[in-house]
Amino acid sequence: AELSPAVRTRLRLRALVLRAVWPTVLLAATGLSSISILSHHEHWTFLESLYFTVCTVTTVGYGDLVPMSTVGRIFTCLFALVAVGLLGFVLVCVVNAVLDAQAAAEA
Repeated sequence: AELSPAVRTRLRLRALVLRAVWPTVLLAATGLSSISILSHHEHWTFLESLYFTVCTVTTVGYGDLVPMSTVGRIFTCLFALVAVGLLGFVLVCVVNAVLDAQAAAEA
């Protein structure tokens, strides 16, 4: 049986949302692991670790918090590479979802 246009549009939008959600969840999980590792190895508070993580992911890098342990420095190098790439991927997925939704609405 043929699906109605409204049902097809709803299914397409649901697929677009899911395509944008899973990278966001992956980025959030990466950020939470960063907070946990930095809190433990650098003896930072949750807020300090969150602040450092957000500054690193957004490439602001104020420099007021710096990892001092070897584990913290190695982790930060790896985390910065992975998280910045993930943030770019999340932004691309969200933009694609929005553009696909607009194209679907116009069709």
